[in-house]
Amino acid sequence: MCNMDCFHCCKPDCVNDSVTVAERKEQDEHDREIRKGRKYGRSLAVWNYQHSEKGKTALSRYNASDKGKERHKRYLQTEKGKEMLRNRSQKDITSGKNAERCRAYYYRQKAKKLMEEGVK
Repeated sequence: MCNMDCFHCCKPDCVNDSVTVAERKEQDEHDREIRKGRKYGRSLAVWNYQHSEKGKTALSRYNASDKGKERHKRYLQTEKGKEMLRNRSQKDITSGKNAERCRAYYYRQKAKKLMEEGVK
């Protein structure tokens, strides 16, 4: 009879290659923790801080500062940033957001022109 402990097995010819449900759940949980850490390239504690309210407020303060604005400007000049802008503009065009903005701009300019003509 197998005790499912292959590292300390007393039988030299044991060939139990199957994985139990409990072992699979444990492996999945372990893999999930590894992926979460690898995805953000940091330890789990840092990831948890960055996704807490305190971390989010600190990040928003940094992004609003001059350093954050400079970092964002440098990012937009990289290939990755340019690709992001292209994707965003393409998404706006396909979803109709661009047409809405153009229409709003047209009506604003028309109103401004009428106001200028009314003043003269």
